[in-house]
Order: sequence, then structure tokens, then C-alpha cells
Amino acid sequence: MKSKSFRRIAALFTTVVLVVAAANTLATAQTYTDLYDFGSNSGDPNDPQWSGVIAEGPDGNLYSTTNQHWTGGLGDVYSIGPTGTLTVLHNFNGTDGQAPVGGLTLATDGNFYGTTWWGGEFGNGTIFKITAGGSLTTMYSFTGGADGGGPSAPPIQGSDGNFYGITTAGGDANDGTVYKITPTGAFTTLHSFDGTDGSYPSAPLMQATDGNFYGTTLTGGTNSDGTIFRIGSSGTFDVLYNFVGSGSYAPLIQGSDGNFYGTESGNFSASSGGAVFQITPSGEFTVLYTFTGGSDGQNPVAGLVQATDGNFYGTNDLGGANGWGVLFRISSTGAFATLYAFGAGTAGASPQATLLQHTNGLLYGDTAVGGAFNEGQFYSFNVGLGGGPIAGLSPNALTFAAQALGTTSPAQIVTLTNIGGKSLNLTQIAASGDFAETNTCNTSLAVGSSCQISVTFTPTASGSRAGSITIKDNAAGKGQTVPLSGIGFTPDFSIGAAAGASTSQTISAGQNATFNLVITPNGFSGTVNLSCSIAPAVTPAPSCNLPSSVQVTAGEAAPVIVNVNTTPAVTGGTITGFKFPTGTLPMAVTLVLASGLLLAWKRRRLPALVVPVVLALISLAGCGGSSSASSHTTPGTPAGTYTATIKATSGSLNHGTTLTVVVQ
Repeated sequence: MKSKSFRRIAALFTTVVLVVAAANTLATAQTYTDLYDFGSNSGDPNDPQWSGVIAEGPDGNLYSTTNQHWTGGLGDVYSIGPTGTLTVLHNFNGTDGQAPVGGLTLATDGNFYGTTWWGGEFGNGTIFKITAGGSLTTMYSFTGGADGGGPSAPPIQGSDGNFYGITTAGGDANDGTVYKITPTGAFTTLHSFDGTDGSYPSAPLMQATDGNFYGTTLTGGTNSDGTIFRIGSSGTFDVLYNFVGSGSYAPLIQGSDGNFYGTESGNFSASSGGAVFQITPSGEFTVLYTFTGGSDGQNPVAGLVQATDGNFYGTNDLGGANGWGVLFRISSTGAFATLYAFGAGTAGASPQATLLQHTNGLLYGDTAVGGAFNEGQFYSFNVGLGGGPIAGLSPNALTFAAQALGTTSPAQIVTLTNIGGKSLNLTQIAASGDFAETNTCNTSLAVGSSCQISVTFTPTASGSRAGSITIKDNAAGKGQTVPLSGIGFTPDFSIGAAAGASTSQTISAGQNATFNLVITPNGFSGTVNLSCSIAPAVTPAPSCNLPSSVQVTAGEAAPVIVNVNTTPAVTGGTITGFKFPTGTLPMAVTLVLASGLLLAWKRRRLPALVVPVVLALISLAGCGGSSSASSHTTPGTPAGTYTATIKATSGSLNHGTTLTVVVQ
């Protein structure tokens, strides 16, 4: 992998030398500024490589990584100010990683996230986070197995707050993977490439306004030339396009028109020096420009950035007037211009990192080699939009975390700055979709002044939601668009056992089983009604004791205690009975009955024949009666296995859980 990764530059060092060439006629010397020559000081960063990305921090400084391949180092993390003040934040030692080739991305917690290609606990690379002050934490070490290995790009943070990234190797077929990792380090492999759907993914993923993630592979696919793929946060995967002729090292970018833009590297010949392409979300692929390897350069290993003028800017790491790459501009319709040729004198050479437009309007990048010490250079480039107003946006897109339907998210801020040379006149600021905005902007922004646009998200339907902030002004292009995305979900709740609690108990008849449950809301607030039923039906049946309802507040788990009661078997005292005709009636009872019959006859209430018959029966009973006595047992809950079904309802929401009670 290592020889494959660096063969391009290694070959160039044996065949090409830096020379002083004529100035590029499409740009002036003032547009390119050498901010820092790597190697100026001991321990400096050096050799930033494909397809590294640069992050702008909240403090306005720029953050990235270098590999230190040419000086034998293990890699570093650094920050550099917009005017060139450089600070090394961390040097890797192998145990915490080695070869951070991909750069960094900024997360909502203010930390930066990246990967190392090698090193870590198993030698197959790491995922790390680092603060602006340089405190580094290793989040995960790749094993090189099913989880992947050799990550060459930093993870990006999705709208759900989790991080998503790629590995170049490992997985089920050793063709690389797509993974998800939570902020607390819980790791999941979402997809293993098998060659047919791509292999060797190298670039960072990007999340589009539809909520899906999009990426590229360098090889594999139908033509073995790489693929463009789409993957959901749960791992649903499909190939959007199969490259023909060459794959891509570079990340995709979603333009303000909703389409995706990127570069494919080419095969290092002048006749196929790579290309800039556009692809729609439905997979319609268009080549916007094919590089010739001449003055327009070749081998674009970096991605594109869409600047505030609506155009896309990128670099080739080879070709051009000096053989060491160019910086170019291209429109969404393919209008192309070479703006600068690298490699003249002590200028940087072989740019491989994706450009970043700072909130000050300038483009920033670095080069793998060149500069005063031939260890690379960090530079800025003025895109030369003239002396008119320029609208600078930071950030230039917003992604909201999942939000319950009908509820409003915390606000996110877009800062609008006039980075041009004249007043920026504003005629409209409006939000679309499930998004709303308020702002502090007046009708005009003076040069260098800023205002804030506060954006909130109130989803009206479940799933991915998209919208935008539209700004109309007198800047070039007459307006800007800030893409907005978020995910809506229906408020709900679940009921189940509390942490560490059991859902099954064994007891004897007469004992009670106590279960600790919890109702966990997912954006839900309200009253949850509770009921219980027990099967099978027996006599005497077990019974449930639980609250009839519980008040639930979003974000707070509500405990529920359920008691299942059983009945014990009970043995009572004696019961006396009489048996006829062999029993004995007491003499007093016999005399009373006989006297009553005679009196009734005398008063003519009974026929004469009835009296002697009844007297005879009484006489027999008096001569032969007997009595008996026995104990009595009341049965308890029968032995067996019982299922208690707990139902929790609120409106149309209906959830439940089951508990098991074994009676011995």
C-alpha cells in the first residue's frame, strides 16, 4: 500500500527538477502568497498528501495534518494562522498512530477529527480527536479485519451527531469499508466493499441534503476503474456510477444547484490527464472538462471547493507551465481557466489537498513538495473577484441533528461578512423548507463588517428534510445560497427493563415478583397509560400491581415498578356433617317433631295416614343416626410459567413489554 501511495511523487523526483519558468499569463504574482515553508524549523510538518483536507477552526486558524514521509517522521497535526503563524499541535509516536495523510474535519463540539493510516494498537491505523490546544485522544484502533484498516481520510460528522468514514483496506474482502463511530467510540462497520461495488476508497465522505453519504473509490466496480457510491446511515448501499478509465482519490462536493461535483485522477498520460465531472443525485454523469496534461495540468487528486462567486476551484498536482501542477477555476457549465502554475522558483509544488475558502475570502492550500526547503509549502490565493462587494459565508452549509416533529431545534448561526472592497447591499434573506431564520443584517454591510443569520429547524415530516437560506445582494452572482439539511422523526417512547434489571423471576406460590421497568422517551412528552394482563388464566390467578399512568418528560427516563402477586395454598379447621338414616338424632329433637305432628293432626291440618308414617321415619332416624368431621384446604396459584404483558399507550402510540414469572 505504501509504495502504491507514494509512487507518483517518487517517480517525479527522479525525472523532474524545480526550475524557474515564465510567470503564468493567467494570473499575477500577487495572487499567490507563500505563507509558510515546511522545514523552516526543526520538527516542522512536511509532505501533506492526497486527498488531505484543511479545516477552519472557530478561532479563524487553519488545521490539518502532514505525513512527514520524506523526513522519516510519523506524522503530525498543526495549526496555522491566516497570515502564516504555524504551531505544531501533536507529533505521532506510532502507538497513537502513524501517517495521518487525510487532514482534519471540525465537529460541532469544537474538536477536530482525523485518522492515521498506520499505527495504533494493531498497526492498521486509528481514529482520533484533537482539541485546538493539541490534546489528542485515540477513539479507535483498526484491526485490519472486518472493521477495516488503513483509513486515508478523516471522518465527517453526520446530521445525527455520529461520525462516518472509510478505510482503504480490510473488511470482508479486504477492499475497504465504510464505518460509523459514535462520539463515545462505539464502532460499527456499515459496508464492506467486495470489488464489484468498488475498492480502495480513499476520500472523505460527504453528506448531501438528502441525508445520505456519498463517496468515491479508486478501483473496482464494473470497469475496475472505481465507483461513485451512496450509503445511508444504517448501511443501505448502492453504486451511483462506475468510472471509465480512471477512479478518484478526491471527495465529492454538492453544489448550490444540488448536483455533485468532483475530479477523477486520469492515468498519467497527456491524452488522459483526468477530468472534472458533474453527477446528479439520480446518477446522470457529465464530464465538464478533460485535462490535457499541458498548461491546464493533469492528475487532480484533490477535490473541489465552491467559492462565494459560485465557481469551483481546484488543483492538479502535475502538469502546467512548470510541470508541478496548477490551480484552476471551472463553472458548473464547464467554463475553465488556469489561474496559477506551481513550481516556479521556491514556490510550492504538487498540490494534493483540497482547497478551503476562508471566511476572509481567500483560498488556502498546501503542497506536498517545493518551497524553500523542498518539504512543501502552505499558501493562500486571492481568487481575484475584483474590488466589488464579496459575500463571505461561514459556514457555507448547515446540518441539523435529528429533531422531533413539530418541535424547534436550537439555532445555528451563519455569519455573513463583506470581504470585498465595496458595500454589500442586501435585498433579501429568506429560508425555505422546514427552516426559519432571523438575522441582524441591515440593508447594507460596510467593507469588513459582518452580521449573523440565526437558523432553526422545525420538521413537518419524518425523514431527511432539505431547505436553504437564500441571500440576494449586489455581489458577483447577485446572491448566495446556504444549503440546509436535517432529519425529522415522530416523537415516541419505549418501555423495557431498567439497566441491569431482569424480566424473569422464579418464586413460590404466595410470593410476589417485583420488576423495575423504565419508559424512555424519544422526543416524547406526555401521559403514558399502563395496563397489565397475565396468561394463562388460572384460579386463583396471579395479579398485577402497577401505576395506571406515568407522566413522561422528553429527555428524562420514567421508572415504573410492576409487582406480580400470587396466592398461597391455605389449610383450614374441621367441618361436622350428618348422615341419614344410620345417624342418631338427639331425643329432644325427635320429641319436638312428634309433638308438632300430633298437634297438626288434632287441628285437622294433616291427614290421619301421614302422621304414623312420619313418626315411623323419625323413629328410624333416632335409632340409627351418625356424624363425621374432616379438614379443608384452599388451593394457591398453580405451579407453572406465567407471562405478564405490560402495555403502554398514549394516543396512537402503543408499546409493550413482557415479563416472565415462574411459580414453583
